[in-house]
Parts: sequence; structure tokens; C-alpha cells
Amino acid sequence: MCLYLVQHGEAVACDGWQAIERDRRLTRRCCELLLEYGFQVHVLTKSDLILRDLELFVGQKARVGVTVTTLDEAVGTPGGRRTGSFPGAGGSEPPRTEDGDHARPATPLALR
Repeated sequence: MCLYLVQHGEAVACDGWQAIERDRRLTRRCCELLLEYGFQVHVLTKSDLILRDLELFVGQKARVGVTVTTLDEAVGTPGGRRTGSFPGAGGSEPPRTEDGDHARPATPLALR
């Protein structure tokens, strides 16, 4: 599990719900401890394994988001076709598709 490390306005993170988490449950246990001691927990993952742990966050100081990557035009980015990349992503403009439109970045969706 990699927690956000925020120092001097910079943050670093990685997805804690990787394949090994299925057996080890280390990320789940870390989240349990953080919540037990009153910390806020914010999760952003691409893994469906988060579904196993959702009950852990209900009624707690926690947010869970899932990044959905898709090429489906019907799903797309809520911000629209010209949504830019986030600061520090290495480029001032998102990549373009074959027809010249901006490609759609993955969209974090909050679970409620």
C-alpha cells in the first residue's frame, strides 16, 4: 500500500488494491487502522477488488473512487472532449485521436 505523501505541494501514490492484496489483505488492514485512529482515508483505484472492502468505509471519514478507463463514446469524460491532463502529468495537452479530437483521460467516479 502506498499512502499519499504530501510535502511542498507534491503528492505521490499508487494503487493499494493490486493482485497480492487479494490474499494478503495488507491494504485493508492499513485502512482499518487509519480509520480506527481517526484519519481520513481517500481511495482511488482501478481494481474491482475494492468491492470486497467497501463495507469498511461506510459511515467513516472516507471517500472511495474508481477510475474507469474506456474507449466507449457513451461513457466518456464528464468534462467533455477537451478535458486537459492534470498538472504535472507531463504535457500541456492530452493526446489526440485519429480524427484530431482530444483523447479522453480516465475519469474518477465517486461511489456513494
